[in-house]
Amino acid sequence: MLKVDLNTAFLKINFAVIFGLVTLLFCFDFLDKIEIFYGIDFPKFNRFIKAAAVFYAIGFIVFHLSYVMGKLKYLICTTIALSLIFALKYNYWDLYFPEFFRYMFILILYPVLHFSFHYSKHQEFLRLFYLVLKTFMIANLIAIFAGMIFNIEVFHTYQYGRAGYNGFLLSQGLTPYVYMSATVIFWAKKDNWMLVVVLLSSILSGVKGAYLGEFMLILILLYFSQNLSKAYKMRLGAICLAGFLVALTVIFMTPTFRQVIQEDGIVSALFSYRIDNLIEAIETSPDGSFNFLIGGVGLETVRLEMQLVDMMLLFGIIGIIIYGYFMVSVFMDVLKNNQSKAFFIASLSLSLLSGNLFYIPLAILLFFLTIFCLNQELIQNGEKA
Repeated sequence: MLKVDLNTAFLKINFAVIFGLVTLLFCFDFLDKIEIFYGIDFPKFNRFIKAAAVFYAIGFIVFHLSYVMGKLKYLICTTIALSLIFALKYNYWDLYFPEFFRYMFILILYPVLHFSFHYSKHQEFLRLFYLVLKTFMIANLIAIFAGMIFNIEVFHTYQYGRAGYNGFLLSQGLTPYVYMSATVIFWAKKDNWMLVVVLLSSILSGVKGAYLGEFMLILILLYFSQNLSKAYKMRLGAICLAGFLVALTVIFMTPTFRQVIQEDGIVSALFSYRIDNLIEAIETSPDGSFNFLIGGVGLETVRLEMQLVDMMLLFGIIGIIIYGYFMVSVFMDVLKNNQSKAFFIASLSLSLLSGNLFYIPLAILLFFLTIFCLNQELIQNGEKA
């Protein structure tokens, strides 16, 4: 009886911690955006809240060690293996620790999420997550319109003239994953009006990754849907493809992209110089600064915003295999319905081209929260797998 009471208490605390963390990360990210756009010096609150979340998670793991050892062996193996790779770079700990911590953040927090949803017998978390996303997306669209009408700089996506508005969101790297999380939740709840809000926000963001992410996600959701006829799926798919191509065409017609295409070619425009930066990093890397097995051992740059490349630079081929093992284990352990599988596939596919999913703590936190919410057994008015 005592064990049940303790689990119930931990569920309530965990939900409060998770919601508090997501809310504060959104708020503090916006403070960081204000600092970037206006040069106002704010304390780095984000660092403190992430550190507090990590300490809470460590305490939780210690208290629930038997649960972690019994149900999350794949997480333990992943965490130990990546830590060993980092330990082999002892001469460069200071250089790589911020990057290493970003990847470890969700691994440390994962048991809190897994435990909460494993023992939760109701869909209260899904309902709250849906309300949070709905409130944020409406407020964010209002901010986007305000930015467009009154030219409020902080609501722009980019700081230096490139077209696009993402409202309260900090960066173009985070934007696609927030919108994709909202899209799949609203799809599951059959909230068509909010789907329109998200799609409009995505278009106005000016972020190619948001266009591609939304396009892939909706196509996969259509493919998996059991409630739509084949003809209707094809019509919607054609509309999505047309919208995606029109959005890309419009963005490539802006002065910034026309100049990039004229000077450096279409590949540089499509990948926002990621391929160019990769070639430059390879050509300018000193001899002995990279180990194929464990990654950089002296590289100044280990992030080019392409997920596999970034993981190769930081952890080497061993790290890619280890993280691949973790994601396959998550797929087998956690994903229970078609919507979560669609979101999983689309998000990982986007990260291969634009990176940032595993690198930005809020992005990967939303990724797992969305998957766990979609796998609640009772999704009212939503599709079942």
